Amino acid sequence: MQEENPKFYYAVDLNEQHQLRNLFWVDAKAMGDRGPRVMLTDQSNEIKTAVAAVFPRTQHCFCLYYILEKVPRQLEYFSLWNDAFTVKFHKCVFKSWTEEQFEKRWWKLVDKFHVREVEWFQSLYEDRRLWVPTFFRDVTFASLSAYSRAESLNSKFDKYVQGDTSVNEFVEQYKAILEDMYEEEAKADFDAWHEVPELKSPSPFEKQVHLIYTHEIFTKFQLEVLGAAACHLKKESEDERTTTTVYAVKDFEDDQNYVVEWNVKGSEICCSCRSFEFKGYLCRHGIVVLQMSGVFSIPSKYVLQRWTNAARSRKPVSGKLDEVQERVRRFNDLCRRAIILGEEGSLSQESYNIALSAIREGLKQCGSVNHSGEEENVSVERESEPQLDIVISSNKAPRLSETGKEKGTKGKVGFLVI
Repeated sequence: MQEENPKFYYAVDLNEQHQLRNLFWVDAKAMGDRGPRVMLTDQSNEIKTAVAAVFPRTQHCFCLYYILEKVPRQLEYFSLWNDAFTVKFHKCVFKSWTEEQFEKRWWKLVDKFHVREVEWFQSLYEDRRLWVPTFFRDVTFASLSAYSRAESLNSKFDKYVQGDTSVNEFVEQYKAILEDMYEEEAKADFDAWHEVPELKSPSPFEKQVHLIYTHEIFTKFQLEVLGAAACHLKKESEDERTTTTVYAVKDFEDDQNYVVEWNVKGSEICCSCRSFEFKGYLCRHGIVVLQMSGVFSIPSKYVLQRWTNAARSRKPVSGKLDEVQERVRRFNDLCRRAIILGEEGSLSQESYNIALSAIREGLKQCGSVNHSGEEENVSVERESEPQLDIVISSNKAPRLSETGKEKGTKGKVGFLVI
């Protein structure tokens, strides 16, 4: 493969029994020689080295699901697994709002449960910047770094990949997986353009995105809008020089305290819950801070294009959210008029020919208008597009026996680009 395409790169990681444990591959040529902004993989020194070599400017992170999945097995080996550790570990990982807080809780945790000298826990600490949420302030995963298998991308493969699935069989199944995903996406697109989601509050934030977000994301965002009513905030500090205000937000629904920073000048908001970083949409704590600050629209940088009905558009939606809403209205109006045209045009062969001719001419003229100057602008548009996130992982790929035959294991076989 590399002889035919020098930009195709792969790395293989074997375990102590020389069985395939991790498989990493990427075709830089297929990606237009551009590295992704963020890459999520299983925890592996081999993959970490490979990513650094191939994509030196990419933010490499370990998927939280894989880290959490390994914890019970590690503790079971040392006869330390108990509920008390689980509570403390999750508090350290998910409730540490600052790096200093994480450091303090981590060392207290490993000393209390006597795992300071355990090699795997040492590796977790050394790689903490690759998987602990508090270090991901400037990273956006857009729901790819899930906490559980049910939420992870792997769950999409469960009905296709069985315990005895080989690598070759997986490659064949991958085609069926893509076809099903395309079909689901097409149905979601149809619903998005033909159904208007129901508003559940008078919130200006909900109204702002109800025609912009896809139905699935809008439903999730609605919960945050409604949940803002259960939040109470208190101003902690204010820096006039940087125009940054820090708020303490009490969420009575989950009985947790969060810290939200709001920068007026840069229209930047950051919550310690890291909802935007991990899910890709603003949290209830940020919403209530914007409300109390007299801001009644979501800054455009916090409306990711990938979650909008214009996700496939070459033109970025940032700063032009009203244009997306207007596009939806135009689409709905054209659909209604097309139905009327279809009813009239189908009454006779003559009216059908007239309607068909009008449609063809209309498509021709619209295409000419919409694509004029596209060749000159395509390079600029490509530069403005958000780069892809990648998940490449296979910590339980099929093994090779002594006879060279493949042995399947429950599959997290290397899967590709999102």
